Amino acid sequence: MKLNIIKDKQQADPYIFKYKNSYYIFVTGDEGVEYYSSINKLDWDYKGICFKLDGFKNYWAPCLIEIDNTFYMYLSCVKNDETDDNMQSIIVASSKSV
Repeated sequence: MKLNIIKDKQQADPYIFKYKNSYYIFVTGDEGVEYYSSINKLDWDYKGICFKLDGFKNYWAPCLIEIDNTFYMYLSCVKNDETDDNMQSIIVASSKSV
């Protein structure tokens, strides 16, 4: 699935997350996980890359959960020198903020 909420930018594999009074969309990105925020689900602001890991590329299908005030992002990505996209690594990143 792809969204097209900002012209000339596609949002593949969107994961929508609500936290307090804001909504966030985390999407697949070549250079890192990109994200957007909104307070009304109609007007979205592109925020940039929220997660990337040195030595990796092609960040796919991120999802986010919150447990006890810690946020966990699950995603897959590939090492930079890997030519086979099937050789993905599953990554779990954590943060104290969205």
